[in-house]
Amino acid sequence: MAPEYIQTGTMTPKVDVYAFGVVLLELITGREAVFLSDDQEVLLSETVIPGIDGTDVGAEVNDLIDSRLRVKNRLGYIIDHTELALRLLKLSVACLAREPTNRLSMAEVVSALMKIQQDVNYSQSFSVE
Repeated sequence: MAPEYIQTGTMTPKVDVYAFGVVLLELITGREAVFLSDDQEVLLSETVIPGIDGTDVGAEVNDLIDSRLRVKNRLGYIIDHTELALRLLKLSVACLAREPTNRLSMAEVVSALMKIQQDVNYSQSFSVE
């Protein structure tokens, strides 16, 4: 749940953006939003955000993304989705800003997703299979 909803119980569109960020994070990592570690509840976002905020996140992204997202094409080559996953993780982090005013609007989220989709379609048109 969004921090401001927990504190005040007020529902706004920014709460929905936060929830979308959580769901996106779950989809990319294949992990639950809240999990147990050493008998304590841990938020997935708290484990992911510090790794994404760094400058050299290549290895961290590979450790974060769900291994089921690494697929082989018809020729048996593993398709590398690291760049795509990184972009989606960064979008998720932008949705998970603790301060609602620092979060994207849903229109900005849709725009970012459309840009990512356009870039993926463009890059796939040049891939060799």
